[in-house]
Amino acid sequence: MEEPIRDDPAVLELLYQPLVLEDAMNRVMRGHRDGAGESLGIPTDSMLASFEAHKCFTNKLAQILDKERGGRTVTALTILQSNRRPIYVIASNLRTKEELGEAQTFLKRLLGFVHDNPLELNPKPLFKKVLGRIILFNLPRIQAYLINLRRYLGTCIDDCGKREETQSILELEHELKTLQNKASFPMELGTDNEKDKSWKHGKNCVTTSGRLLSYRQAAEVIIAANERWPQLFQGFHVVAIPCSEKARNPMIHRELSAAAIVRGMLWDDEDPEPYLEQVAKLSGIGLDDEVKGQVKKKKFKPFVHAEVQVHAALIRDDYSRSSQFWSRYKYIGSSKPTCRLCAYYFFERGDGMQVRPTHQNLYLHWRLPDLLERITEHVRKDAKRTLDERMPSRRRHDSNDRSSIPSLLRPGDLLDAGSTVSDLASETSRLYVDSSTNGSIVPPLFNRESLSRLMEEEAEDFDSSDEEGEDGFESGSEEEEVDLESDPEEGEHQ
Repeated sequence: MEEPIRDDPAVLELLYQPLVLEDAMNRVMRGHRDGAGESLGIPTDSMLASFEAHKCFTNKLAQILDKERGGRTVTALTILQSNRRPIYVIASNLRTKEELGEAQTFLKRLLGFVHDNPLELNPKPLFKKVLGRIILFNLPRIQAYLINLRRYLGTCIDDCGKREETQSILELEHELKTLQNKASFPMELGTDNEKDKSWKHGKNCVTTSGRLLSYRQAAEVIIAANERWPQLFQGFHVVAIPCSEKARNPMIHRELSAAAIVRGMLWDDEDPEPYLEQVAKLSGIGLDDEVKGQVKKKKFKPFVHAEVQVHAALIRDDYSRSSQFWSRYKYIGSSKPTCRLCAYYFFERGDGMQVRPTHQNLYLHWRLPDLLERITEHVRKDAKRTLDERMPSRRRHDSNDRSSIPSLLRPGDLLDAGSTVSDLASETSRLYVDSSTNGSIVPPLFNRESLSRLMEEEAEDFDSSDEEGEDGFESGSEEEEVDLESDPEEGEHQ
């Protein structure tokens, strides 16, 4: 068993001082010069096609569990096996117990519905049902996507109106207005007739917008996975790990300057002058103000990210051997690419656990379960590299804009590529997504005994063959303006 982290203030500040410095440098330099950071140098193994398909399936399941608007949640998921039965282990960032319970129950019902196929549907209508359930569960986030899509399209259309009326500009403006019209449909769950009429205005949104297209791809992958690996959809259990609690602000010194951080993160034999010269130049565009502003923030309260939560729970309950994972795949999937600090964490663990490639973005609100000294050294090197190059090392967005499906999970000719949201209109009101929390929430660190008992029990807490037409899933209709692509100012999503 590993010792739990001791939140020694002095030790913690060694990590967070260079984090604050680099975050501040990224912010002040972002408007002056763009640049793509160096590779982490973490090797990526060449995996078998079946492992790539497994990773895609795991990531897609994690993605469809992130329904909250604002992009504040990230979900991680791994698949264990016990007595040849699959155990889906999930964890999320910044979710209440009730929200996590909804995700747990939704995953149970969705996988059960796909396997049982109670209506004996052919692949294409089954796909529509699955996609409809995914859309219903994720309505809060989809609403936010559409709000932003319409807003940005409006900005582009306004810009076209300011330009000379050439043929190409007129054609572009027409296409933008057409897309804006397709995205301008209400998402409320009314009567079948109202839903059919309103959703027809949104046809092709799922195939034209990258973020929305990912939901369609998720449905395709789930259907294909059931065909290829039916055992994953039989006799399974879903175990949910409660979210990490936020730690206190790790910064002791509230009047830090960038120069003070630089001096503190260098070794005794390193010459500080080259770095201090760069700091002096950056201070002219507000570096010290950014550093002090972050240090004093009341919301600077780090938490353990979802992938690390799953991994820490597995390690502490001695689930670390390949034989304990489904098909021996030691992989933790997630709804977004891994952040830079999580990538360092898994690299330093060196236990063969694989995760999604990192998007390289840095998040201050990241809590470390262990390996403090090694990851602190990585962070120091990053900050010094940023000073040397004067180039920000974060991406504008931390989600993928496009997605690929491995050949093993491609739907082939079974699903018509022309299927649209309008095809789902008559289905949505009858879909059943249970938002109750019938599934049990296990303690943060489940142990082998409790997990073994769970696997021995029959899955009596939910009926996977729920009848159609029982109920729907409620969703708010208020069109609040949410920028899902904004910088994570408070570090509340990964």
